Amino acid sequence: MGRALSARRGAGARPLAPPADDGAAVAVWVAGAATAAVTLVALLALGPPLGRLLAPDGTTRFWPEIAWMVRPEPTEHARYLLALLAPALLAALTAALARRPLPLGPERSARLVVALETTAVAALAACLALQRRAVFVRPYGRSPQIVYFTVPTLMAAAALALALVAVCRRTELVARLRSWTAESRGRA
Repeated sequence: MGRALSARRGAGARPLAPPADDGAAVAVWVAGAATAAVTLVALLALGPPLGRLLAPDGTTRFWPEIAWMVRPEPTEHARYLLALLAPALLAALTAALARRPLPLGPERSARLVVALETTAVAALAACLALQRRAVFVRPYGRSPQIVYFTVPTLMAAAALALALVAVCRRTELVARLRSWTAESRGRA
């Protein structure tokens, strides 16, 4: 599918999706989607019981100087520990799928990668929308709503991303960047 898209857009154009015969790229996308799904289920299902296991009596000891401003959250701590396993799971799944690719044809692989990319962008957009509406309240007082990704910061990020794409599409600029970032030879 990627080759078909590049043929329609011109001979020198790059495909929108990775080449369908690139098993490693498909493996990364499939492993990423599987890791995200498994991690989400683990966080939701195992977070509360693991939190109760970590702090069975519901209390946690903190330094006396800061104990007044700390509210123990054993479920959040357990979910954090589970989330730390996600990168290892991603690496293991990617390695396993790269060695033994999925039995998908080139057309289905390309469609799968595009669907996973679309899902990732939709999840990111949902997270940004939810972040704008969420208000986190401190247990010891009222807290203001803090929006981390404002419209100007999102516009700046989009401009930087477009500039990066424009640079990466120009062969001479990529060659110049490679020469600037190439590792230097050791001196004797």
